[in-house]
Amino acid sequence: MRIAFAGSNYCQQYHPVPSPHESVWLPLGRTVADMFQGAGVDPTWADVLVIVLAETCPLPIDIEACPCPTVAVVVDWEAWSDALFAHAPGIDFILADQSGVDALSPFFPGKLRTFVPVGNFGEIHSELAQTPIAERAWDVTFVGGLQPSERFAGRVQGLRHLYPLCERFKVRILAKLPRDEFIAAMCDSKILFNHAALPIQQGINARNFEAGACRAVVMGEQNNAALREFFGGDELLFYEYESMAEAVETVLSDPAAAQEMADRYADKVTAPLMPRLLDTLQAVVDSGTATRSGRNVYETLIGLVCGFGNWGETAQRVPHTLELLLRLTQQAVSDHPEDATLRNLVGVAVAEVARELSRLGHDDSARQVRGHPELGPGPHWARAVELDDTFAAPLYNFGRYLAEQGRVGRAADFLAGARRRLLTHGGAAVMRPLMLYPVWSPSAAGLDRSLAGAFNAARFRWPDPKECASRRARLLLWRTEECLGDLALQRGVPALALRHYLAAEERAPHLSTEALRKCVGLAEDRAAVCSALEKLTGLNPVDLPFREQLRDAYAEQGHVDETLNEEIRLLKLAVLTPKAHERPPLDTI
Repeated sequence: MRIAFAGSNYCQQYHPVPSPHESVWLPLGRTVADMFQGAGVDPTWADVLVIVLAETCPLPIDIEACPCPTVAVVVDWEAWSDALFAHAPGIDFILADQSGVDALSPFFPGKLRTFVPVGNFGEIHSELAQTPIAERAWDVTFVGGLQPSERFAGRVQGLRHLYPLCERFKVRILAKLPRDEFIAAMCDSKILFNHAALPIQQGINARNFEAGACRAVVMGEQNNAALREFFGGDELLFYEYESMAEAVETVLSDPAAAQEMADRYADKVTAPLMPRLLDTLQAVVDSGTATRSGRNVYETLIGLVCGFGNWGETAQRVPHTLELLLRLTQQAVSDHPEDATLRNLVGVAVAEVARELSRLGHDDSARQVRGHPELGPGPHWARAVELDDTFAAPLYNFGRYLAEQGRVGRAADFLAGARRRLLTHGGAAVMRPLMLYPVWSPSAAGLDRSLAGAFNAARFRWPDPKECASRRARLLLWRTEECLGDLALQRGVPALALRHYLAAEERAPHLSTEALRKCVGLAEDRAAVCSALEKLTGLNPVDLPFREQLRDAYAEQGHVDETLNEEIRLLKLAVLTPKAHERPPLDTI
């Protein structure tokens, strides 16, 4: 079998390919022919094209024309589902863990194949891993990210049930450790607690493999379909919240059996990925099945806008992607000048091009793109607003864009317009056959990333299109209210800002940590401060500072909450790294 790879060699797992198989890595290019030519082979050379991390790769514009079967390997399928959904029509098969197969199959019948594509992402190897289970100092350890709690909602809820065990067992929760301390901590624990972070993708993550390299017993949630498909009960310690203490006790009571479980688990996660992949690919080639249908202009544009994985300020798109985006946007507008959805998307694409040009040091070119009277993002969003008086996204986009330029008053006007449309039309204000997530945002982190995750997850939580659109409208309204609050503060109107922050919390309570933090700082009424702190402690069950603030606020009213005091006492015993509770400055536009 001849395999052409493209994308990212995730965890350095995709080589070597054993003989008699042959392989080559293709550079990402404008067309399929460009990619193969870049590797010195003809497109007809390959039996199969494997695009690794397809959800974050800008596929060639003619991927549908590839002469061999095309296979996408996806890891963070929920986080990047807009790009994945845009790519999917142009490829034949998608390889994902069982959670991805279960969630994606209803949308792409016949395309999904079960495959676990992750590995030891941190490339963790340590002699400390040889310490026998019986000689390790700690019973249970969690090491990982906790902030922002919206992004790690499932994880912090799992830890709600773990930290109270710190009086019965030696339990610790660690976050924001230097690499050496992080590895040493995992190698000095009998049991490592792991919990998938994403709300929908309860799958296998890189920590499963890193933990295995440390040869501890790994603890995973019972309801995780991917874990249950890949691991047996003699390899991984499955738990349910109500029986967590009993599961821990079972392991600690028999160190020899625990060692055998840890060794079996480690053997599985350190085994080479390639044999599993080759079996899967051979089945694809032998089947002779093709499922690709081709992408339309919306999907091609979305794939290019989102497809490189907007990981933040250090991410840069392949330069040819910018050229393709500009060329495609001009052609799309020429072909569909009265399409509001397309106009909104073109505005997003052009704004991304301008931002990327600035990152690459081409400020003059970026200014030309932004300021062009016809091709700049503003004119496209303005035209989308005119074409459809129910559509909220272009107003939101234009408002965010103007806020980035410091035009606070005009930004507030457009965001207020988006708010009116969302309140008036509900789901109809965002319901489109292809609705780019979420819209345009100038940041890939913080609240914009929280919105991205929630917006993408909505399609899996609520399969009914109308219900999904209604939920997405509330999410966009949440973010719009908070942005309006930020702008009100910039204009020196704190009372108005507070009203917007309270409205944001009402729209999406589960995403409102930042809005509530802002309310705590602005509210003058003690009862309002206590209410915000009570909601914050509910959102994050392992957050100590909010609990201490709430305790102090209660004390000023002469109130003592024994349950709260007990939570504070236990958290101080279990959460051993003060940095675990550190928060960045308030996220404002």
